[in-house]
Amino acid sequence: MTSDEDKNSNLETSAPITESNPVATETPSPTIPNEQCVRAIVEFAKASMLDYASQQQKTVAQLSQAEIEKKLREIKEEQDKILDEISKTVAIDKEKVKRYNAIVNGAAFDVLASEIEKIKSITGVKKVYFSREYVQAKPLLSSSGHLIGLSQLCVIWSQSSILF
Repeated sequence: MTSDEDKNSNLETSAPITESNPVATETPSPTIPNEQCVRAIVEFAKASMLDYASQQQKTVAQLSQAEIEKKLREIKEEQDKILDEISKTVAIDKEKVKRYNAIVNGAAFDVLASEIEKIKSITGVKKVYFSREYVQAKPLLSSSGHLIGLSQLCVIWSQSSILF
């Protein structure tokens, strides 16, 4: 199995997140059809707040409020330009775009898998990742009472003189 195939298989597992099993991967699973909508995380080229502070050999807390506000404005302006360019190239719902600026400078949105290559070619885009989404199973407590002895507890409670 090649390294790319290994990355692709990670999208389809529910194993713990590790370096070899990341939350997001640059390569889509071969089972994702081009017509399928996927959650894409787009990393932009300009530095995030954390990267900027590191370049200054400071922590973000050590930056002045003016520096932080200026950098956040710059990041937002760059994101606006790139997202406008992306929306001219591919169909995205701007209302559902989630922006990031603290640890990574990027955005996440839904897009067709076939349009990822177009996004990668846009100036200012550093990388594009596919997000792995998990669906949490909901317990069916109404049908699992026997597993915890609920029927016996109900009998005990009904016979008890203690009111709950």
